[in-house]
Amino acid sequence: MALFDYDYNNAYRLVIAGEDKMIYSYDKSGNAVKGWKPFRTSGQVTSEAGFYRVSGKDFIVVADEASLYFLDRSGNIRLRLKDAVTKAAGSTIRLSPGSRPSLVCSSPQGEVQHIYFDGEVRKFSLRPFASDHSFDYFDIDGDGFGEYIFIEKGKLYLYDHDRSELFTKDFTTDNLGGPINFIFSASDRKIGVFDPGRKLIYLVDKKEAVNQFETAKRFIDAVENILSGEQ
Repeated sequence: MALFDYDYNNAYRLVIAGEDKMIYSYDKSGNAVKGWKPFRTSGQVTSEAGFYRVSGKDFIVVADEASLYFLDRSGNIRLRLKDAVTKAAGSTIRLSPGSRPSLVCSSPQGEVQHIYFDGEVRKFSLRPFASDHSFDYFDIDGDGFGEYIFIEKGKLYLYDHDRSELFTKDFTTDNLGGPINFIFSASDRKIGVFDPGRKLIYLVDKKEAVNQFETAKRFIDAVENILSGEQ
């Protein structure tokens, strides 16, 4: 389920992907939205839909294991892609702003995919990644350009917007979770990863500096201290 407030007027919409491969839309009282045509995907949807407004147009984006679907507020296809796109199970979908916005996600093969709102798709590979990798796109240094973040087999890979490798960090675990993005201030941004087996949380900056927290409480206390300006 995803919750949207298209016009920031508290007219909330619940967009739900059903087990029957249909996409439904309800208002906050649970009534079916008038005018919405339930949309059928070709595969099972296992992540929530996204909502983006670009150049005055609304896009509801849904991903299954086969494709990405760009719908309007009525459940109709708003955009057809010029090339096939498949999102990896561990990939987020992020909006890259700028003069020509795009959605960014990784494929099951680890390709980075930029999907533009005119249907164009650009793909490139930074290195081979297994299908169970995790991916995110995040401006870690606040310079207006996003960096590409991969996690695979206990290693964190960070690539700059120009595709150059910034670093690879080995956390010596086969069960590294994340990434999670943190913005404490305009100049203080971190990538969060966690090792559930060791009960450790790590915050990593662009220079590969690592802060380690042994418990969730210590992490929460540290975050509160950062936000309050104590450190």
